[in-house]
Amino acid sequence: MANIPIASGVMAYAGTLIAAQADTVSFADRLGYVTVTNTGAAGNIYATSNGTVPTDTTSAETGSVEIPPGQTVMLANGAGLWSQAQNVLVAGTVVVGNGAAYNASTNPSTPTQPGQIAPYGSSLAGKGSANYANTGFVVGLISTGTPTYLIQAAG
Repeated sequence: MANIPIASGVMAYAGTLIAAQADTVSFADRLGYVTVTNTGAAGNIYATSNGTVPTDTTSAETGSVEIPPGQTVMLANGAGLWSQAQNVLVAGTVVVGNGAAYNASTNPSTPTQPGQIAPYGSSLAGKGSANYANTGFVVGLISTGTPTYLIQAAG
């Protein structure tokens, strides 16, 4: 099995499958959709986009899509939900103010009352949480033959 990491910013990858050996192509960027094209002349490709590695080379297993030679399919990202805000916001609340009375000339940026704000999305996990890390987009591929393929970002 080949694990192929794709760096952030790269939106396409082409490769060749080895018969009955799965490839996983892992895009670092969180993509909504990719297209997978079987550019080979012989051999169907079975593809998944839910993080599982396909193992069945004779028929489409649950979660995999069959791609005949010369055909293209679009796959949606089947990974768990993730929000871009989770990459930049800290978890929990942020304390604002110091309790001093508001005075435009001596203390212009301090609110009258101290308080807390919960940044949008912070209650989900916040920055750096392993439970809500950007999972990117993982495409699993397998075939009975040795077809070539092209995976491209589609949204």
